Amino acid sequence: MSRFDPRKLYIVQMLYTSSSPEAPVSAQKIADYLVEKNIRCDEETVLYETELLQSSGVPILCAENNSKSFYIKK
Repeated sequence: MSRFDPRKLYIVQMLYTSSSPEAPVSAQKIADYLVEKNIRCDEETVLYETELLQSSGVPILCAENNSKSFYIKK
Protein backbone atom coordinates (compact mmCIF):
# COMPACT_ATOMS: atom_id res chain seq x y z
CA MET A 1 0.00 0.00 0.00
CA SER A 2 1.43 3.36 -0.98
CA ARG A 3 1.47 6.38 1.27
CA PHE A 4 -0.60 9.43 0.34
CA ASP A 5 1.67 12.09 -1.13
CA PRO A 6 0.22 15.61 -0.99
CA ARG A 7 3.15 16.96 -3.01
CA LYS A 8 2.03 15.08 -6.12
CA LEU A 9 -1.58 16.09 -5.59
CA TYR A 10 -0.69 19.78 -5.28
CA ILE A 11 1.49 19.59 -8.41
CA VAL A 12 -1.36 18.12 -10.44
CA GLN A 13 -3.86 20.55 -8.94
CA MET A 14 -1.70 23.58 -9.70
CA LEU A 15 -0.99 22.47 -13.26
CA TYR A 16 -4.63 21.66 -13.91
CA THR A 17 -5.92 25.01 -12.65
CA SER A 18 -3.06 27.36 -13.55
CA SER A 19 -1.35 26.13 -16.70
CA SER A 20 -1.92 25.87 -20.43
CA PRO A 21 0.25 25.30 -23.51
CA GLU A 22 0.39 29.09 -23.88
CA ALA A 23 1.17 29.67 -20.20
CA PRO A 24 3.10 26.74 -18.72
CA VAL A 25 4.18 26.84 -15.06
CA SER A 26 7.86 26.65 -14.18
CA ALA A 27 9.22 24.01 -11.83
CA GLN A 28 10.50 26.82 -9.58
CA LYS A 29 7.06 28.41 -9.36
CA ILE A 30 5.57 25.02 -8.44
CA ALA A 31 8.26 24.53 -5.78
CA ASP A 32 7.52 27.97 -4.33
CA TYR A 33 3.81 27.13 -4.22
CA LEU A 34 4.52 23.88 -2.36
CA VAL A 35 6.73 25.67 0.17
CA GLU A 36 3.83 28.08 0.80
CA LYS A 37 1.76 24.97 1.61
CA ASN A 38 4.45 23.91 4.15
CA ILE A 39 5.71 21.10 1.93
CA ARG A 40 9.48 20.91 1.66
CA CYS A 41 10.39 21.11 -1.99
CA ASP A 42 12.83 22.54 -4.50
CA GLU A 43 13.02 22.75 -8.28
CA GLU A 44 14.85 19.42 -8.63
CA THR A 45 12.18 17.66 -6.56
CA VAL A 46 9.45 19.08 -8.79
CA LEU A 47 11.30 17.84 -11.88
CA TYR A 48 11.57 14.37 -10.33
CA GLU A 49 7.93 14.31 -9.22
CA THR A 50 6.62 15.45 -12.61
CA GLU A 51 8.64 12.69 -14.26
CA LEU A 52 7.04 10.13 -11.90
CA LEU A 53 3.59 11.52 -12.58
CA GLN A 54 4.19 11.41 -16.35
CA SER A 55 5.33 7.79 -16.16
CA SER A 56 2.15 7.01 -14.19
CA GLY A 57 -0.01 8.33 -17.01
CA VAL A 58 -0.77 11.86 -15.85
CA PRO A 59 -0.85 13.98 -19.05
CA ILE A 60 1.83 16.47 -17.95
CA LEU A 61 3.70 17.97 -20.89
CA CYS A 62 6.82 20.12 -21.06
CA ALA A 63 6.65 23.56 -22.57
CA GLU A 64 7.85 23.65 -26.15
CA ASN A 65 10.75 25.99 -25.45
CA ASN A 66 11.54 25.13 -21.81
CA SER A 67 11.94 21.64 -20.37
CA LYS A 68 11.50 23.02 -16.83
CA SER A 69 7.99 24.39 -17.43
CA PHE A 70 4.87 22.25 -17.55
CA TYR A 71 1.19 22.13 -18.32
CA ILE A 72 -1.51 19.46 -18.26
CA LYS A 73 -3.08 18.35 -21.50
CA LYS A 74 -6.81 18.85 -21.03
